[in-house]
Amino acid sequence: MNTIRALTGALCCSFIFSAYAAETIVLEQVKDIQSGSGSSDLQSLSNINGTLYLKARDSDHSYELWKSDGTADGTVLVKDIYPGPTKSSPDSMTNVNGTVFFEAEDELHGMELWKSDGTEEGTKLVNDIFPGGHSEPLNLVNVNGVLFFTADDGVNGRELWKSDGTSAGTVIVKDINSSGESHADLLINVGGKLFFQASDGINGTELWTSDGTTAGTVMLKDIHPSSSSSPHSFADIDGILYFEATDPDHGLEFWKSDGTTAGTVLIKDINPGGSHGSPDFITNLNGTAIFEVSDGDLGSELWKSDGTEAGTVLVKDIWPGSDSSTPRHITKVGDVVYFTADDGVNGRELWKSDGTPAGTVIMKNINAMGSSHIESLVNVNGRLFFQADNGPNGNELWTSDGSTAGTVMVKDLRPGDSSSLPEDLINVNGVLYFGANDGVSGSELYRAYAKTDSPPVFADVPANHFAENAITNFAISGYTSGCSLAPLEYCPDNPVTRAQMAIFMLRGMAGQDYTPPAATGDVFDDVPLGAFADAWIEEFKTRQVTGGCSVSPPLYCPGNEITRAQMAIFLLKVIRGSSYIPPTATGGVFADVAFDDFAAAWIEQLAKEKITGGCGNGNFCPDAAVTRGQMAVFLTNVFNTPMLFE
Repeated sequence: MNTIRALTGALCCSFIFSAYAAETIVLEQVKDIQSGSGSSDLQSLSNINGTLYLKARDSDHSYELWKSDGTADGTVLVKDIYPGPTKSSPDSMTNVNGTVFFEAEDELHGMELWKSDGTEEGTKLVNDIFPGGHSEPLNLVNVNGVLFFTADDGVNGRELWKSDGTSAGTVIVKDINSSGESHADLLINVGGKLFFQASDGINGTELWTSDGTTAGTVMLKDIHPSSSSSPHSFADIDGILYFEATDPDHGLEFWKSDGTTAGTVLIKDINPGGSHGSPDFITNLNGTAIFEVSDGDLGSELWKSDGTEAGTVLVKDIWPGSDSSTPRHITKVGDVVYFTADDGVNGRELWKSDGTPAGTVIMKNINAMGSSHIESLVNVNGRLFFQADNGPNGNELWTSDGSTAGTVMVKDLRPGDSSSLPEDLINVNGVLYFGANDGVSGSELYRAYAKTDSPPVFADVPANHFAENAITNFAISGYTSGCSLAPLEYCPDNPVTRAQMAIFMLRGMAGQDYTPPAATGDVFDDVPLGAFADAWIEEFKTRQVTGGCSVSPPLYCPGNEITRAQMAIFLLKVIRGSSYIPPTATGGVFADVAFDDFAAAWIEQLAKEKITGGCGNGNFCPDAAVTRGQMAVFLTNVFNTPMLFE
């Protein structure tokens, strides 16, 4: 069977998501990077368009940039940035249109801004911002295809910067505090707008926003005049910034902002009288903010808000009375959130909530002798993974399907009461990756995934169909349930349109739970607000994977079928980033692709990377439409995800 990457939402009639029973969890080591008993001490695991990037060390190199496709052979050093035994310490890895930006240092420069397309030659210093020193780029965030970050150039102190990936395009946005440094911090993209906290030296630390221009970098509101409101705990709730801040009349309370001064308001004074409610772990549950806060009477408990004062209410007093259950690590999985809390009886354990008192329940008392020390909650295809300590087995990897019986330890990776200490858990398109120590190999790279023995059977996909395995894996992963439920069909021979392709690709790049920002309707003339896949198409352009099918007028041609030549371009831009340009074509790879044909270089590079062998008889069939079955096979060869069924 082929290895598969499940990638897309159901296309044709509606988006339907399915779960299949009888699952077992597979846990396996990806690679012993630091061979023997030594540890690679991998850190900073990041999902960059479906490829895992990380910081690790091996026997020949200190901490450098690595990447992995989930296989041992595909887990490789990208570049020895600081040659020899010295570490470059790549960190703060951030995806901007398929290019990974990060901070690192080499033998000639301090800690500066770098970028990589996943190749050694494509891993380069972007700009030496602080010549002879360390600019230490921090708070890297992608806003509409532009990288924003904070850095110190040795002249202006730590201020707001931006980069388009070129040295000339890496510039300070604004010297916010001309008499010192603004200490700009906590950058976040909310609905395509940049928010952050900063101090201009006059108004204290307040809420700021920027459109990337000097004039457009402004304080949104002086929430606490003559002092600092210290806004933090930022969260994106359907395009609105929720946060905590203090003003002259209230302690740290619950606020929101739509990016305007008038729209930056106190939602509710939850702990009245100048005391601090201190809302934290603010999480979006289908448009409702779920968070931890104290009202002063019941302690710190689980609350929810619809953004109005009246709609900001206690969900449940988990530890009854004035004591605090202190909900933490709130994580959305489907239509519920999981979190840790202490009810005063069981210690700090795993809970879940659907936002109602009755639906807020303890999942399991994992450690009967005390708290289970749960950390690192991660959603993978509607299943929760986390680390926990049950006492006898130490700190190991656990999972939950939402039931008490289904909340179990995956494996005692380091047998006995010693701990494998799983850390840096991350979902890379349906597979959990993490670091752990089995006591033999040291701390190395592992992965875990659910496997079912009850896969769906599509009536129109026979057992000998060329794309059967890919299609089945898509359904199990929840990215598609096909084109019909009664009977269950996939429509493998239907062509893929440009609109459908945007959904396929973005779900592959960002994961099955991804939802793009709301559409505006003003990007393409033929994709008005409310059109099928409007938000997906606009985000596809924002990520610079496509500019559409026409510049003037701006058109996307959403109903046009995707050809195999066009697909070659899209696939390589997903793999290598939107700025990638393939080597010049030779014309000697496929009989029907001359060196000067449209997309010839892309098609030949796709073959070189063994993503396709063509359509048969030495041809590529560049003008043929891509079918849903072919799309599954294309994506199978782009990424490596384990088979999710027996």
